[in-house]
Amino acid sequence: MTGLADVVMEMRRREPNAEAVARAVLGDLTTDEQKQAAYKAFVAFVQATCEALRPRAHSVVETAALLGVPDKTVYKMVEDGTLGHVRLGKHIRVPDAEVERLLAAAVAA
Repeated sequence: MTGLADVVMEMRRREPNAEAVARAVLGDLTTDEQKQAAYKAFVAFVQATCEALRPRAHSVVETAALLGVPDKTVYKMVEDGTLGHVRLGKHIRVPDAEVERLLAAAVAA
């Protein structure tokens, strides 16, 4: 974590009361400009947090669910090279970027 997340985590470590942490981070928001700036910063923080929590690779079952196809279809795509993947021992993982590439190609077709 970097930036605001680090600040919040450190403050939370020192002060377990979430409301006190919010007040300390946001300060006294009295003007509309202050409220709007705080809202934009919070939205950016939530987006960054969601992106950081997003899985970078998916199992065959997860990939099938994302693509809306049966597991067998994903296995066939892996075997014929249509879908890039990584093998970790016996496990197959499909990078998120590969799922995005396949979806983009399907939309473009």
